[in-house]
Amino acid sequence: MLMLISGCSYKTRPDGAALHDLGLIVQRNAEQAPLHVEVTAPEWLRDTRIHYRQLYLTPTIVKFYNLDRWIAQPAALLAKHFAAIPVSEPLTVKVRLLDFEQRFDTPQQARSVVAFEVEVYKVNENAPKARKTFQFEQVNISANALGAVNSFADLTEVAVSEMSAWFNSLR
Repeated sequence: MLMLISGCSYKTRPDGAALHDLGLIVQRNAEQAPLHVEVTAPEWLRDTRIHYRQLYLTPTIVKFYNLDRWIAQPAALLAKHFAAIPVSEPLTVKVRLLDFEQRFDTPQQARSVVAFEVEVYKVNENAPKARKTFQFEQVNISANALGAVNSFADLTEVAVSEMSAWFNSLR
């Protein structure tokens, strides 16, 4: 009887939402050149919900996980990571987030997609020094919110690495 009663009180879902970020940020060395980063996003990405689409079923409908959210808007999370990129000269970087969602190709397989445009400016200059569009995607380790979060964290590391290499090539 005790086992039956305790089984009825077992919760299969947590009461509150799990809050996620994009992983630890590598801190900049105080001796590095300053880097000012601004990340903007379209209206539909200005919330903390984790977005997904079921391409195999209804590709035009964007859905959201109920119990999993970002701790901040994706643009703010990316800005923190991008601001840690080491640069050799003072720069201002303007990033426009274009895509940040999980896409289900089948009920068992999903991938995360991140895309953004970057403009790099020298300090006190109005014209961009360079422009580039980045797009990254990765198949998720699981077709759920945790799989999406892990892929977004991995993709952020890749984006930071590729942006760092690009910034260094602009000298």
